[in-house]
Amino acid sequence: RCMVEMAWIISKFLSIASCGQCIPCNIGTRVITEHLDNLEFGTGSQDDLDKIIQEAARCTNHTRCFLSNQEQIVIPNIIKTFRKDFDHHAGNGCNYSHPIVIPKIQSFDEEKRQFVLEERPKEFLECNRYFTRFAHR
Repeated sequence: RCMVEMAWIISKFLSIASCGQCIPCNIGTRVITEHLDNLEFGTGSQDDLDKIIQEAARCTNHTRCFLSNQEQIVIPNIIKTFRKDFDHHAGNGCNYSHPIVIPKIQSFDEEKRQFVLEERPKEFLECNRYFTRFAHR
C-alpha cells in the first residue's frame, strides 16, 4: 500500500476535523495536507518533504485539543518509517492503482458480536479527488 496516500488521508482528516481556533491546528494541519497533496498527486518535490517536517515541528501540544499534536507525531513518523515511498513520490508521483480501504464503524451487531462497517464514509466524500482518482484506471 502507498504510505504517502495513507499520510495524506490522515492529515486531510485532521485538517477537516480542526475547529480552527488554534494556529498550529488551523494552519499547521492545512499546510501539511497541502504538501502531502502535492506529493500524492504528482507535483511534489523534496522541498515538500522538508516543509512537512518543518511545519510538523510547529504543531505543538499547546492547543485546545490534540489534533495538531497527532499531526506532529503521526505524519513525521510515517515519513521516517517509509522514507523510500516518500522519496519516490518527490518528483515521480504514485504508481499504485488501488485505494486504501479504511473502514469506519457504523454500529455493533450484538447477535453476531461484530462491528458493522460503512462502505463509503461521508467524511471521505469531501476528499472527492481521492475516490475519482481510481475511477478512470
